Amino acid sequence: MLLLLCLSISSSAQDGDDGSAPTLPDHVMRQVVTRIANHYFKPARRHRTIYFSDENLKQNWLPKIANIRFIVLKRDDIKLGTIGYVFTIQDRKDNLYTIGFGYGEIGCSGGGSGSLWSLRLTDNRIKLWPVKHSGFGWNCDSYAAG
Repeated sequence: MLLLLCLSISSSAQDGDDGSAPTLPDHVMRQVVTRIANHYFKPARRHRTIYFSDENLKQNWLPKIANIRFIVLKRDDIKLGTIGYVFTIQDRKDNLYTIGFGYGEIGCSGGGSGSLWSLRLTDNRIKLWPVKHSGFGWNCDSYAAG
């Protein structure tokens, strides 16, 4: 079983050789989203609603946190001026990925900025850590790391 998971992680990760953005298997992205969301969002005293773009994200990947309701908006349903969060897969070099988590206008009329995280897939383990002194930003449909 352990070998099967290991093969699943390494064979499912795509590097975007055709010019497209790199992708990760759903079970890896679920862990990435859960860990990053738990890092940034803590139980609230009063009810809060937080919006996400559905790019690189599925509703059931978000954790359950007291008094926080996460809503994932389909890209076609996002109205101009909607403020929320995005997950991006910025880059891949071998088994090291750069993940972006940002806040801002998730509709096409504005932009936002966020932090970068490194993700390493080794054997059957997923290592994830924030990248210090770096970030990314977006304007409309483009993302840029720096």
